[in-house]
Amino acid sequence: MKIVKTKIASIDGKGIMKGRPAYSDDLADPNSLIVKILRSPYAFAKIVSIDTSKAEALEGVELVLTYKDVPRKSFTRAGQGYPEPSPHDKFVLDEYVRYVGDEVACVAAVTSNIAEQALKLIEVKYEQFEAVLDFEQAIDNPNVIHPEDGIIEMFPIGFEPKRNIAATYEMEVGKVEDALKDCEVIVKESFYTQAQAHAMMEPHTVNARLDIHNRLVLYSATQTPFHVRRILSQTLDVPLSRIRVIKPRVGGGFGGKQALHGEMFVALVTLRTGKPSKIVYTRKEVFESSYTRHPMRIDMTLGAMKDGTLKAIDCHVLSDTGAYGEHALTVFMVTGSKVLPLYNKVDAVRFNGEVVYTNHVSAGAFRGYGAIQGNFALESAIDILCEKLGMDPILFRQKNMILEGQTSPIFEIMGEGTAGTAMVMESCKLDYCVKRGIELIDWKNKYPRVDLGNHKIKSVGMAIAMQGSGIPYIDMGAATIKLNDDGFYNLMVGATDIGQGSDTILAQIAAEELMTTVDKVIVYSSDSDLTPFDTGAYASSTTYVSGNAVLKAAKQMKDMIIEEAAKVLKVDFDDIDFDGVVLRSKDQEITLSDLSNRLTYNEDQKQLTTTGSYVGHKSPPPFMAGLIEIDIDKETGEFDILDYVSVVDCGTPINLKLAQGQVEGGIVQGLGMAAFEEVRYGKKGNLLSNAFIYYHIPTTKQIHKLTTEFAESYETSGPFGAKSVGEIGIDTPPAALANAVYNALGVRITSLPITPEKIYLAMQEKKQKENR
Repeated sequence: MKIVKTKIASIDGKGIMKGRPAYSDDLADPNSLIVKILRSPYAFAKIVSIDTSKAEALEGVELVLTYKDVPRKSFTRAGQGYPEPSPHDKFVLDEYVRYVGDEVACVAAVTSNIAEQALKLIEVKYEQFEAVLDFEQAIDNPNVIHPEDGIIEMFPIGFEPKRNIAATYEMEVGKVEDALKDCEVIVKESFYTQAQAHAMMEPHTVNARLDIHNRLVLYSATQTPFHVRRILSQTLDVPLSRIRVIKPRVGGGFGGKQALHGEMFVALVTLRTGKPSKIVYTRKEVFESSYTRHPMRIDMTLGAMKDGTLKAIDCHVLSDTGAYGEHALTVFMVTGSKVLPLYNKVDAVRFNGEVVYTNHVSAGAFRGYGAIQGNFALESAIDILCEKLGMDPILFRQKNMILEGQTSPIFEIMGEGTAGTAMVMESCKLDYCVKRGIELIDWKNKYPRVDLGNHKIKSVGMAIAMQGSGIPYIDMGAATIKLNDDGFYNLMVGATDIGQGSDTILAQIAAEELMTTVDKVIVYSSDSDLTPFDTGAYASSTTYVSGNAVLKAAKQMKDMIIEEAAKVLKVDFDDIDFDGVVLRSKDQEITLSDLSNRLTYNEDQKQLTTTGSYVGHKSPPPFMAGLIEIDIDKETGEFDILDYVSVVDCGTPINLKLAQGQVEGGIVQGLGMAAFEEVRYGKKGNLLSNAFIYYHIPTTKQIHKLTTEFAESYETSGPFGAKSVGEIGIDTPPAALANAVYNALGVRITSLPITPEKIYLAMQEKKQKENR
């Protein structure tokens, strides 16, 4: 392979670095009305009265909208498959507000200052209710967060809003209770994971206008442009054919833009006024009024025999979806489906739980999508079990983890395999990942700890992880390739580049198959009018799903080119030899440039285009071993992260540099969740961590070194052997760090983030127990 598995630079990198207009706000109409949102000061209340007359009278105000002025049709903001697995429990504007920062009214004005003044002139009287802020107290709480009529589930998901339950699920393989009775060693522990903010560079941004055909056109920083179009159409009763959604460059999403944030409001403003409009969230609004990761309590029970054979896993999850149930069921299910199959040799597995409403900002999609929460619990519990067994955690994992050629019944039960059968691991180099990882971290000389003197201890910890590559039978990607005169190509994809480099990856796949160079493949992506359908950038689907669509289209294009050359040279199809530049048959030849010019301008004129579509019938997991080295102060609990080693099986990494960036970006976000980041609320539900001065993400000052390698692996169902790589990096850091802290000091931290304060308090508690 000449193009695939190389370090080709991102095709848009230089243009972005030079500051050329590329992002949604760069492309807004300069005469756009400025849209601002009045937001609730209360965590839970009902609007008794709202007077907008003074705001409407202010010069420069074009429109004010309240719940009285917008369609009352429930929907979900979640951009995911249709019918959505998220409940339709949201209204454009509602008389109820369910968290501090919820939408109360919308103002459109000619300037930002006038819009801000107008917000202050809106008079609202609220009836306040007691907020539900503790998710462990949400079920059957006397305060019902969604008492209204008109909210629905699209299909059964365990939706019981009158009990504050957004979704439930349960499954069991074998009989867990019986298996646990037979186990010689059992461990039980509860683990808590916190809300985490996406902290992407570009805030939520969208602008709207009417084109010359009087169609609504939106430029949106979204991960899911086709879902945005559908949801707008269904909710606002605008025909789908009258809406166009364009996704320009996106300055990061991480799942936070897998939903509608602002699109409804600019669409309504432009449709009502006939004028262009735009909304750009402030950083405060991004924190307070978009999405977080789902906080969870995970109750984990493991049962094993004394020889280290894992026999049973019992996992119960309680998840906090916040005010609305976006991604509630699916994030919760991934907590099991992308984690529990790691240990596939058990006799019995049970997974169940509930997703509950609270008066917090909505949780939603976030890189890792439940797997990071589940991995923290399971991989921490595995080390706890190993301690009780007196067994090396590396040897235990090697004995019990899934290997190539093996499967797990969970794949079929939880929708991760071919219908009627469980997915078999055709590519799984997890055993190599573990072996290579312990070499790179020098495990044998550092585990469990090395006393450095001067109150410092060196320690290591590890965890293993798996993810997925799209959602089988649901995610669809398509690609169209057009041959131009002079022999270059246009590649049109609905796939959404949000900074991860998917435009580059897909261009490489096309170029490899067409035996050309990346500069001869001009990519256009994510325009609901001009590019073919794609579900969007989520579920680690783009390389595998969209990449397979591109490969399919490229194969068809290559065949069409050879067929046309065979006609020109008057030979059979099989007699043509094509190297990407010249088509030869014995003593005859024609260049691709000449052939394309002939087809365009001269003889037998036609336009060569092909379209390939792909829906996965399985979701081949990438795997990794993550190992961390820390130095920790045994008196204060302060620690330094010296190195994080990642050995990853993602099949063929299409672009080595971009794949490394995806893994290491995930590692840093995972370490952020593990040790630094926490969404914090006040006693009345107001967000305290609503700016970067209060919300700390890790930097190079906290993380000194990242070591990343890729295992030699080939997934036969993937394009050129590729699997996904976008999310796998984020999963292991919380458990790896927790295990390293325990290995160093003998204290087990079971709630994230793992901070020096928690470690110090745990050490004090340990000393008190030892002195009793």
